[in-house]
Amino acid sequence: MSSYAPFRSSKHVSAFIVIRVFLVVGFMKLSIVIPCYNSGKKIASLLVSIFSQIVDSVEVVVVNDGSRDNTLETINNVLEQHGHLRDQVNVVTIENSGAGMARQVGLERAQGKYVFFCDSDDRISSDFIQPILSAIENTPDMIYFSSVVSDVDGNYIRDKIKVPQNMSLSDSSQAFNKLFSDFGYTSAVWSFVFNRSLAISSGASFINRPVHEDHMFTLTLLSNASRILFLGEVLYYYVDEEGSLTRSNKNLSYLKQRYEAYDETKGLVKTSFGSANFKLYRDWSIRSLLALVSDNKQLFYKFKNCSFLKSILINDGLVVCKVIVRKVLGF
Repeated sequence: MSSYAPFRSSKHVSAFIVIRVFLVVGFMKLSIVIPCYNSGKKIASLLVSIFSQIVDSVEVVVVNDGSRDNTLETINNVLEQHGHLRDQVNVVTIENSGAGMARQVGLERAQGKYVFFCDSDDRISSDFIQPILSAIENTPDMIYFSSVVSDVDGNYIRDKIKVPQNMSLSDSSQAFNKLFSDFGYTSAVWSFVFNRSLAISSGASFINRPVHEDHMFTLTLLSNASRILFLGEVLYYYVDEEGSLTRSNKNLSYLKQRYEAYDETKGLVKTSFGSANFKLYRDWSIRSLLALVSDNKQLFYKFKNCSFLKSILINDGLVVCKVIVRKVLGF
């Protein structure tokens, strides 16, 4: 007895693909995007944590930014152990291009209505996905949540963002002020979940550079958000570990890119959130910059002679003096 596969015309095949894509995109509520570079020692535990709580309406997009270690092999090994999730995991490998490009590629590949960027160095709560999916039912533009800094063993070091209780705000300037005055602020895109349509409509994109690539992206989203949810539950653990670029000793290039990130965004902040909020942002930015210098003596001596110090003093000299005085006086 001969067997045969039913014939489909190209028109039928095309229609089938369109319908399937429509169903997948329409059904997928959340995309967890993980950019990674030389993360072979860390990526497995993060993926296992996500896979242990994943549901059908969640996908994972892993962007391997040209890793030179066993990152890709480790990812594939974990996927082999979780074969039933193959259709929910998209692994993309690109030439090493830096965090900005890796995040942008991940965003373009994401199919979920909402997107969350997770750093491969960090950990999420064992109950991360369900609270986020519940919050998504309220169709917010952005979802912030409490986060903490921990060591590699998971021990608490300090709060990163501390939301006292669940709340919803419809004023982006008020949300901005809450973050800077009460909850704690970071431009890092792991600190929130966002509606993908907001990124598209606002034109938010990442700056193509190794570090501080997300300042403009985060502030563009926030300035265009009309409904922001805050969750009190701690859902993210920023792992303070030496070795990664953003957590180890910094060089002048890192410092310069930090100031550039502030300089690029200050116009947007002043226009979108008002002069009072801009002062909060300006003080936070200069304080962060000086903290980087004061924490590294070698960087301090290089900083005194660097070319862009003149720009800082010309543009923000008074703020620098105010931050130093407050530091010296202890308030």
